[in-house]
Amino acid sequence: MTIEKTLSGWKELYKAATEFRAIEPWKWVIETDLFGVRNPLSGETGYCCVMGEMGQVLGMAVYLGASGLNAYRMIRDEVITTEDSDFMFMQDCLLVTFENKSDLDKDDKSLIKKLDIQAKGKKAWPMFRKHEPGYFPWYLEPQDVAYMTLVVQQAKEVCLRLKDNGALLLPPVEGRYLVRTYHKESGQWGETWMTPEPLQEKVAQPVKLDELALQKIKKNTRTVRSAWEIDFFYVPAPIQEEERPIYPYSILIADKETGFIHDMYFSERKKAPVVFVERLLLCMEQTGTRPSEIVVKRQEAVDLFQRIADRLGIRLQKTGSVPAVEQARRSMESHLLKKGPSSAVSDDEDDDDEKMEELLLKAGSEISIFGLYGLIYGCLAAPNLVMPLVLMPAIFGRDGANFETESQAEETIGNIMSLWNNINQWDVTTEGILLPDFDYPSTKDGLLQRSVDAIDLASSFISGLELGGLTPDSMPDGLKKDAALLVRVSNILIAEIETIEKSVKSQSKKLTEAHQAIERAEGIIDICITSIYCGLKGARPRLPEQISKQQSPCKVVPLPHRDKVGRNEPCPCGSGKKFKKCCGLLH
Repeated sequence: MTIEKTLSGWKELYKAATEFRAIEPWKWVIETDLFGVRNPLSGETGYCCVMGEMGQVLGMAVYLGASGLNAYRMIRDEVITTEDSDFMFMQDCLLVTFENKSDLDKDDKSLIKKLDIQAKGKKAWPMFRKHEPGYFPWYLEPQDVAYMTLVVQQAKEVCLRLKDNGALLLPPVEGRYLVRTYHKESGQWGETWMTPEPLQEKVAQPVKLDELALQKIKKNTRTVRSAWEIDFFYVPAPIQEEERPIYPYSILIADKETGFIHDMYFSERKKAPVVFVERLLLCMEQTGTRPSEIVVKRQEAVDLFQRIADRLGIRLQKTGSVPAVEQARRSMESHLLKKGPSSAVSDDEDDDDEKMEELLLKAGSEISIFGLYGLIYGCLAAPNLVMPLVLMPAIFGRDGANFETESQAEETIGNIMSLWNNINQWDVTTEGILLPDFDYPSTKDGLLQRSVDAIDLASSFISGLELGGLTPDSMPDGLKKDAALLVRVSNILIAEIETIEKSVKSQSKKLTEAHQAIERAEGIIDICITSIYCGLKGARPRLPEQISKQQSPCKVVPLPHRDKVGRNEPCPCGSGKKFKKCCGLLH
């Protein structure tokens, strides 16, 4: 938070905000009473919306320029609501709210202490934030402090006049707003009725296509009758590489009919066009196919992919909804929001794995968390696509899962698919395989559990390969020895279990020997799975017609649409705060 160089500016802003709070404008100003204050330096108009007529949130939002005003109108007209995942990522405004001191952040409290600010009563302490598309809500920069001071001062004057004249903001011509403007010549503020500048549609800059890559794809892939849905969106998992956290921008490619996720990839917003083109071409290269149709819902995607579609003979269709992508997105977001604001991967994976094992047990699955990891690795390594309709019976049995509630079904399936995506994006070649990291006690029971988990990992990996159409006997010659070694090591562990069960506490030597044998077996299993996974990586055709042939008698549990976010629920932006204390302030 930049405060040292602007303490005097901050003091002026807090003074103006305190005076604004004292007149309690929300008692007569409603949220549709919009007026503007033009920035003397940039010439941009900020549109002021006083909040507090319901008494829940007290403050004012200043929507910046055409983009900010457009966001306000979409919220006002309910074009976008809190159920929409893009709600919190489109705000472009400066915000002042009045909070109880206990609700302020430590940086806010530190600044107040430095400025020796005093306030009394409930919701009396000003808190300032800047909302900007793609960025985590953050503290004001020096230029924001200067402008916000002028806005709050002018807003106080307009609100007092509106109290005496209820028709003050009624425009003489529809579509115009009363805008306060500073006249440099006279040094005075005046006002005029202005028509907002039109919103400039952002046209994506053409990405230079790799002609060799296009020719290679056209030559080495074939067109199949399938449609891929593609969408771009911000992910509610802020990443703090610099002082202000940013939201990663993601592409998600899913098969329209089956819902299979071909790719999900995060990028910096400014690098996204180039990266997303590369990801689409990579999907075609890896599957060996070109879809007959690509379905998108954003003009940004049309602008980016139209040339590729034309060159490869693919029909590109823009529509209002991409159901397969949206369902996958809801699943991912429901998982991420439970992890906290710091990153998309929890700092405590052990807790996640223990929770996942509890969910599996509660749903009637007999597979362990190690078995689930092994099964997913096997499915991802296999040459044929393994669809969720085939994966779920392998986890829950032919009769399906025993879910007591819809929320339990959503949480369990969402966690499974999130784990699938995490493993799929994990770089095995440099990091090794991603596995649960449990601490086992050096006891008889601890050794037994450790042996069972290692066997589950190895056997489930083989099962995953078989689900994808690959048995140990049909593996490439260079990998058959690894598959055979997995089976042999599993048999050794079964023998060690028998030894451990027969041992008594006094026979510590046998337990020590068993411990050493289990450690060696774990290392061999790790090496074999890594070898097979990496060895098969280049041999996965990923043919869409193979998906449609996979049938399953299990019951499919659909993920529900996002419900309206409760005021006391975690904010969907990933801040870790309650919705009413974060993005809910703007709704």
